[in-house]
Amino acid sequence: MGYKAEENIDQLDYDFGPFCPDIKGTTPEPDADRIKQYLVSFQAMMRRQRDAIIDWQAKADEIKGDDAKARAKRAELDEEYAKWQDEEADKRLDQRRKMLAMLCSDKPSVEELAQLPGRLFNDFESYMQNEIGPKESRNATS
Repeated sequence: MGYKAEENIDQLDYDFGPFCPDIKGTTPEPDADRIKQYLVSFQAMMRRQRDAIIDWQAKADEIKGDDAKARAKRAELDEEYAKWQDEEADKRLDQRRKMLAMLCSDKPSVEELAQLPGRLFNDFESYMQNEIGPKESRNATS
C-alpha cells in the first residue's frame, strides 16, 4: 500500500516513572527547524569543549622542564583545569537540558528534565537523538 507514517513513525511518548512518576506526556513531533537548531547547538557545544581542551593542553605544553618550579606550575594548572572541568560539566548539563527541551517543545520542560536522575536524562536524550536521526540509525539501536 506504500508508505504510512503511522506504521513507520512512533509517537514520542515519555513516562519517567518510577523515578519521576508525575512526569509523562507526549513530545510534539519536532519540525525541521527545531531539529536543525538542536543539531547545530549540540555541535557548537562540542566544538567549544574541544577548543577549550586544546587551549588547556597548549598552556600545559608551555611549561618546560621537570624542576620543582615546573612541577608546581603543572600542579597549579591541573587544579585550575579540574575546577574548570567541574564548572563546565554543570554548564554543559544545563545547556543539554535547554537544547533538549527546545527540541521537545518543552514537553518535557527544562525544569522536568532537571528532576531526572543522570542516567535517565542521558537515556532520554539518546532516545530523542535516535528518533530525529535517519531510520537506519533508529533500527540499529532498537
